[in-house]
Amino acid sequence: MNNGLSHIREQLIAIDYVYGESEYVRTCGQDDELILFIHHWSGWGYGGSTYTRTYKCISHNSSVSPTNVCVLNGVVSGGDGVPKDATTFALIGNLKAGKTYHFSGVDYNNSKPGNLQNVGTIVLMFNQGFMFPKSS
Repeated sequence: MNNGLSHIREQLIAIDYVYGESEYVRTCGQDDELILFIHHWSGWGYGGSTYTRTYKCISHNSSVSPTNVCVLNGVVSGGDGVPKDATTFALIGNLKAGKTYHFSGVDYNNSKPGNLQNVGTIVLMFNQGFMFPKSS
């Protein structure tokens, strides 16, 4: 039987949690890395509009740009004064050993939120060669 969870644990370098913030700074260790961000936030769209939030690298000191492997933007629609919870997921790779990267949750397509609250961000760091196991 393929135990996918043990495979994930074997490739996991570190886990971090940032409470109440969307920003995260990481200096990669001796190996290239792949990072999964799970960013939880709340807010609303003004006048029934939609607010979309994404998560990305906003600066780095590497000659090679990070790659967004997969990003699932968090979206809230409407609300006008009633916050709604949302989660943004971002899997970012091509992070080079010894380089420093600054990540953040940001407005997508210049949409503006009502009462944006960054609840927190879970950060899972993997070796760059990590592949998520196939489901059975």
